[in-house]
Amino acid sequence: MNQPLGQCIGNALEVRIEIMRGKANADNIMEVALALAAEMLVMADATKNVAGAKEILQKKLARGEALGKSAEMTAAQGGDAQVCEQTNRLRAARQTRAIVATASG
Repeated sequence: MNQPLGQCIGNALEVRIEIMRGKANADNIMEVALALAAEMLVMADATKNVAGAKEILQKKLARGEALGKSAEMTAAQGGDAQVCEQTNRLRAARQTRAIVATASG
């Protein structure tokens, strides 16, 4: 990736669950998420074209189905499905370090 998509760095900060709620902070991260998911639906033969796939995805987002499926998948893997309902429960990495730019730009 050669440019930021959201307003933060890292999955727990940038993507969060807001995309599945249809409430991403930045339009470009939502655009990328929909484009990737649409291509996956086409490859799985769930629909014939990307435009149709995006329509399906947007409806599922609006109905909350994406978030529900994420919670179901999290629980099936032994995780805490409530994390999907409470975005403030996403934890930052155990180890972090500051990286300071050596030049502007």
